[in-house]
Amino acid sequence: MAGPNKLEGTLWERLERPAQPPRAALSPQQIAATAMKIADAEGIDAVTMRRLATELGVAPMAAYRYVNGKDDVIDLMIDLAYAEHEQPAGGDWREILRALAVGTRDLIARHPWLTQLSASHTAFLLTPNRMAATDRALAALELPGVDADTRMALFRAVNSYVLGSATAGVALRQAMEGRGWDTGHEMRNGLAPEMTYLLGTGRYPAFQRYIREGRRKDAWAWQFELGLECMLDGIAGYATRRRSHNTALSCRYTVRVLPHLVHHLTCRFILPNSPMWTVDACWLLVAACLVAVAWRRHDKGPTPG
Repeated sequence: MAGPNKLEGTLWERLERPAQPPRAALSPQQIAATAMKIADAEGIDAVTMRRLATELGVAPMAAYRYVNGKDDVIDLMIDLAYAEHEQPAGGDWREILRALAVGTRDLIARHPWLTQLSASHTAFLLTPNRMAATDRALAALELPGVDADTRMALFRAVNSYVLGSATAGVALRQAMEGRGWDTGHEMRNGLAPEMTYLLGTGRYPAFQRYIREGRRKDAWAWQFELGLECMLDGIAGYATRRRSHNTALSCRYTVRVLPHLVHHLTCRFILPNSPMWTVDACWLLVAACLVAVAWRRHDKGPTPG
């Protein structure tokens, strides 16, 4: 009587086959790669410890020598996925942030299970490769006038836009696949009855104008790039305003404090016996020079955008 897992071929054919090499020792990298393959094809819920053991060809408890359970496996999967995230080697802050944003979007498109993670994995998980991407972004945001707290806030704003846009793209693609729609045109035809009724009420004139006038309804890459450019423009404008504000404060301080100091030093050491108008003219000239130097440094400062 044949066993539950019948081997292929006759006994003699199997005997003629080359002997299988001994199985290499299991590793966390193997576990993560196998789990990613399952999740890419079937979603994150398909990844179980039993399924992993089956795919790896090991005993059900073998993986527990390396991980404590599925949460650890997901951590390894996320880190392995972010290892694909190429870190930009050079460029200005804007080029670096754009490259990281586009890379994250493409990463999620290749591994849509990244949008199915729990809140703790999305918000708090720290892995080496994920941390490397964050560190690169924070380093790029080390702009004049932008402090550490602001850098993190700006990074989170851009990252939230990227994750939200990428997640919406995955959800839209999956919804279209679920209804058998291959193109945006087919999607709009499928939604036409609901859309016709809602627009026919006359309560949504702006949306109706978009439907009538829009020419890039399916240009999702363009929409993402436009939103990203607006985010980067906002950062550039903020950095410029902060740099101008700090320069203005520095100039005010120069005008208020240094003339008194120069006046004192001039009266005491340089022109102790000169008329007062001569002393006043000297320190006013020095103050004007200091303000001019400060503004010249402002104009030649690094451009944030």
